[in-house]
Amino acid sequence: MTNDSSFIPQIMIIFLYGVDSYRIQQKLNKYKQKFLRDIDASGINIEILEGAEITVESFRKAVLSGGLFIKKRMVIIKNIFSNRKDKSIFTEIENCVKRNEGDADNILIFIQNQEHKSHLSKLFKILLTQKFSEEFKPLTGSKLNQWIKKEAEARGGKITREAVQALVVSVGNNLWQMSNEIDKLLGYKEGKAVEVDDVRLLVRARADENIFNLTDAFSRKDKAGALKLFADQINAGISFQYLLTMIARQIKILLQIKDALANNRPQYGLAKELGLHPYAVQKSIPQARNFTFDELKKIYSQLLGIDVKLKTSSIEPEALFDLLVAQMDVGY
Repeated sequence: MTNDSSFIPQIMIIFLYGVDSYRIQQKLNKYKQKFLRDIDASGINIEILEGAEITVESFRKAVLSGGLFIKKRMVIIKNIFSNRKDKSIFTEIENCVKRNEGDADNILIFIQNQEHKSHLSKLFKILLTQKFSEEFKPLTGSKLNQWIKKEAEARGGKITREAVQALVVSVGNNLWQMSNEIDKLLGYKEGKAVEVDDVRLLVRARADENIFNLTDAFSRKDKAGALKLFADQINAGISFQYLLTMIARQIKILLQIKDALANNRPQYGLAKELGLHPYAVQKSIPQARNFTFDELKKIYSQLLGIDVKLKTSSIEPEALFDLLVAQMDVGY
């Protein structure tokens, strides 16, 4: 081995970056598993360095040295652009990447999953040009739905399309939490397909909160707020049909609460009577008071009408929702 800084071994360079840290970790695990399977089952020749702490010396030691008994080594550097201690490390890595030629002896993997101005740096731009450079953006829409379905199948289970929608509403695109919820649901079902009711039963949901906020915007006659909340749900990959069903469900709950209050039935028994969580009833009571019976009945009727139009016409769902907002006199 030589200490000559001009000596750079031939290196395979991989750059995985983006804000979706879960899928970055998944891809990294695949590279590590392949290395363990094909090159070094012991894992002795895999080294992980924290970018915030790395120095020129520790970088050279990791990258320039040969492996123990095995020629190839895998060096993983996490979040190099967080380094504030040794600015010369960036120049050192730039030179290493630029001089790289030929087949790979060592495997150098850069992981970057922190948001900052790294994309402005020279090194970041150089890493982007590498053959094995891959960005991981947050999953939304159909891509998120497909990911959930594939993950369930990869873990030996099945999940219905409606259950996927319910999961997206409840969890969003936090894949770390989503992974945990998928495991929990598959374990609960023991080989049977996960249904929407299973999601409602087991998943710590934000769905009710989202729909509550939407109907609350109606009650406050906040047109802009209602349209934004609706757009946020659509952009997150929630189907219009599912949103329509959930809004109708909440309006029906408000009608039931309104009726119970009008007949002086005690509030403490409402949750049990309606089959709802006490917290959901407690939050919905002030909202129900913001509507009259006639307003709630009119909204429910309009939702049913939209459902029919959705199934029998070619009108865009977004236009139907805009019409609903306008018919409710939201914003006036």
